[in-house]
Amino acid sequence: MERAAELGVAVVSPTMGSQSHKIGLADFSFTDNDEMTACPAGQTPKRIKTGKHGGKVVIFDKATCDKCPRQSDCPVKRDKHTTTISYDAKALRLSRRGAKEKTEAYREAYRFRAGVEGTMSDLDRITGIKHLRVRGMRSVRVAAVLKAAGLNILRASAFRTGKRPYRRRKNGRSSHDEIICTVKEQVRRLWDHIRQSFGVFGPGINCIGQLLPQAT
Repeated sequence: MERAAELGVAVVSPTMGSQSHKIGLADFSFTDNDEMTACPAGQTPKRIKTGKHGGKVVIFDKATCDKCPRQSDCPVKRDKHTTTISYDAKALRLSRRGAKEKTEAYREAYRFRAGVEGTMSDLDRITGIKHLRVRGMRSVRVAAVLKAAGLNILRASAFRTGKRPYRRRKNGRSSHDEIICTVKEQVRRLWDHIRQSFGVFGPGINCIGQLLPQAT
């Protein structure tokens, strides 16, 4: 994220994992140097020390934390004598990103990516684009383009008829599966007929990618 920002690119991507407490690290108060100054309830740390891996360990007064009405929502860890919270620069960045993702501005920007993810999911589930039966960049390119074109045809048909063509039938196969199988069978028969009639294609030419000009 930081590297992309240096290049002038704004990456719209959710953070990994989920927040374990209602109160996050970003809800605490910090200085410009990312040193914690207070908890969300306004309690200041008793002491701050450096952790084993260069992070910070912040120690709060346990008696004060025990009286806090929000202690069940707080990520501060409790033991017999102290209450502490540990963090480093990465944890603080992730927490701040998580807080930003809850804003309306982020949701508005992210909805476009969510729509694209739906398209990629359809390419996988409907066309099986993750499991191609060809090898080599040239053949893979042809297969991927044909599958994308097929998905566009299905979506255009669904838009025109007002129905989603992805419903499963009782036999476990959907209508678009049957259409694809029928088209593939017709193409195979036509290809065999051309080879037998003209005899211009040798046995080594068995992929449609070999009939297309080399991409530059």
